[in-house]
Amino acid sequence: MAIIEPGIYTDMPYAEYKKIEAINNSTLWTLKTHSPLHAKTFMDNPPQTDAFRIGGAFHMLLLEPRKFNRFYAIMPECDRRTKEGKQIYEVFTSSCNGKEILSNSEYEQIDIMADAIKKQILYKLIQKGESEVVLIWKEKKTKILCKARIDYLHRDRAILIDLKSTIDASESHFARAMYNYGYYQQAAFYCDGWKTLTKDEPAFVFMPTEKQPPYAVAAYETHEQAISAGRHSYQQALDIWAECTKTGKWPGYEDKIKVLNLPTWALNNEGIGQYNVEAL
Repeated sequence: MAIIEPGIYTDMPYAEYKKIEAINNSTLWTLKTHSPLHAKTFMDNPPQTDAFRIGGAFHMLLLEPRKFNRFYAIMPECDRRTKEGKQIYEVFTSSCNGKEILSNSEYEQIDIMADAIKKQILYKLIQKGESEVVLIWKEKKTKILCKARIDYLHRDRAILIDLKSTIDASESHFARAMYNYGYYQQAAFYCDGWKTLTKDEPAFVFMPTEKQPPYAVAAYETHEQAISAGRHSYQQALDIWAECTKTGKWPGYEDKIKVLNLPTWALNNEGIGQYNVEAL
């Protein structure tokens, strides 16, 4: 892990950002949805999922296209079951020099998504600013060092923009995704980090892009009530993290037997409502 002073950093490679010894929103969300043990494991060994890998490629292709070929290589079409295909694959992989490899289908998907954004008026939101801006700050209450990486920043207007790939960018669907995946907490965490460092009150805008036809694009500014909910959420998680750091104990799930019921909607589906539980 690397230690770095609080501040705003540009042109920081993601590999360097990962090494910074500070807590990020994903770790706090893991604590909230699972346990301190899961969060500590996540921070020590961040998982590399396909969604995260492809999302990173999408961001770079759209926001930093000149860097794309330095970090990514596109797999040529080849049948690795054949001698010729194996040879093509071996030559290709030996020439990658540590680059992240994308399949043709993966590259085509992110290329179409990036092109869909470029065709929209909304594209101006990610123009004339800075991409991949890193924030490092100390949270006021716990004094814990925190970090965030903003997809795109408008300094003059203090707008923090976050790109999301999704199956449905409609308002109703994304509002649910905003809660289910903790995006509201991310918005609050990033906004508070920016305000701590600059004293400015920023706006936080999500730009979801559909990853299947018609590849529609939307933009949503996070409501102040959602920011308040996200702040309450991450501060609770930070308090627990601070206590675990102090005691050196990172509990998992509760160490006792608990009564588990079906969700209300499942009970309703089975005809078991609040007032019609059958007597044994």
